[in-house]
Amino acid sequence: MLRSLLMPVAVLFMLSTLLSSCVSTKKYQELELIKNHYKDEADALKTVRTENELVKEQLTTCDAQLKQSVRENEVLVVRNESVQRNYDDLEVRFDDLLAQNKGLLMASSSEKEGLLLQLTAQQSENERQRQELLSIRNALDERQINLDELRTSLVERETRVTELEAMVKAKETQMTQLRENLNRTLLGFSASDLTITEKNGKLYLSLSQNLLFKSGSDQIDFKGKNALKQVADALNANPEIDIMVEGHTDSDGTPAGNWDLSTRRANAVVNILSGFGVIPGRMTAAGRALYVPVAPNDSAANKALNRRTEIILSPKLDQLYDLLK
Repeated sequence: MLRSLLMPVAVLFMLSTLLSSCVSTKKYQELELIKNHYKDEADALKTVRTENELVKEQLTTCDAQLKQSVRENEVLVVRNESVQRNYDDLEVRFDDLLAQNKGLLMASSSEKEGLLLQLTAQQSENERQRQELLSIRNALDERQINLDELRTSLVERETRVTELEAMVKAKETQMTQLRENLNRTLLGFSASDLTITEKNGKLYLSLSQNLLFKSGSDQIDFKGKNALKQVADALNANPEIDIMVEGHTDSDGTPAGNWDLSTRRANAVVNILSGFGVIPGRMTAAGRALYVPVAPNDSAANKALNRRTEIILSPKLDQLYDLLK
């Protein structure tokens, strides 16, 4: 999906390079703004997908670390129990030695010294065992803290992934509902006058010249205004959708004339939609002239297909930006 989103950006970039020598500075800047607009959207979506994949990889790593820590914790618990048993046994032996020491107080001096040495060694061993037991207990406490932190981190990451997936799914559902709404609203129009297609996560509403304009004119007739009124009703019911209006021509006439006509037609459509209540800040108008045809300009039928106005609908990505921050 990301690759498909990047294709329009690449096309805009190529067009801006090819046409920089023949398009006025103002038109070129408008195209640059449009290109940057789509490039920002593509970069944002790419960042969303990259972040999503990175979080999933981190979740996998954290899960493996958690399992490893649990296994190590179990080993330490077993070792702690073994050391505790040894310590208890040593204490019993120590008590036995103390009892023996009391019974041998009247024994020879050499025997007493040997017992004292043995007792001292046993005390040292007991202290070593006690220190080892304390160290193991400290390690167990530290492991438990790490496990708790890891569990908390996993929960936070899972929550973030869930939120990202929910937002992406909500945007896709929103676009599907909008398409169904448009299909129902515009049911009375012929396929030659109006088509709706979905591409790169966006909806492309294509209106033929015959539906909106007379040949060479940028004045929208009654039939065209009626169609745009129904489009505006659907757009007003979905305020979270960005709108790009593009004018297109065939190859007849001069490039400069086609640029001017396609731009005026896009502006005319934006003005009509605005008059029907669509918030102007949601809309962008652009003239594409003859440079984005849907068919070769080699026949009257194909040229008619290219003489069109496209209303491109895309979901807002502000919430995804905020979540990534």
